[in-house]
This record gives sequence, structure tokens and C-alpha cells, in this order.
Amino acid sequence: MGLVPQRWARLGIGMYFGGFALAMSLFGVIFPQPQQIIPFVGAIGGGLAFLFAGVCIAVSGISETQRNAEV
Repeated sequence: MGLVPQRWARLGIGMYFGGFALAMSLFGVIFPQPQQIIPFVGAIGGGLAFLFAGVCIAVSGISETQRNAEV
């Protein structure tokens, strides 16, 4: 069983790709000169992004476990 009900699967996929497109569109606005980002700052940003993704995955796993326990 997935995290998204079948009837909402297409919406979830669209939001995923739409969010990615939005992020790519705003990247140039947020970082007008990306060549000036030093590697240390890039590594910190990448680490924070992975940490945030891990927290989101952990929270979704906890909510899925609780939902399965209620059934």
C-alpha cells in the first residue's frame, strides 16, 4: 500500500514535478550568480537538504505505521 491513495496518485506526481519545475525556475532569482557559491556553502546546503528529506521520510513512515495500526 502506498503513502498516497490511488485516487490522489496523479495529483501527487503532478505536484512533485511541478515543485521541481518551480524550484528550477526560482533558482536563478535566488542565486543570480551561482558561480560565486563556494564549495563549503554548497556542501552545507546539500547536507541540510538531505537532512530535511530524511526527516520528511521518517515522518511519513511514522504516520504510515500509525495508520496501519488503526486498521
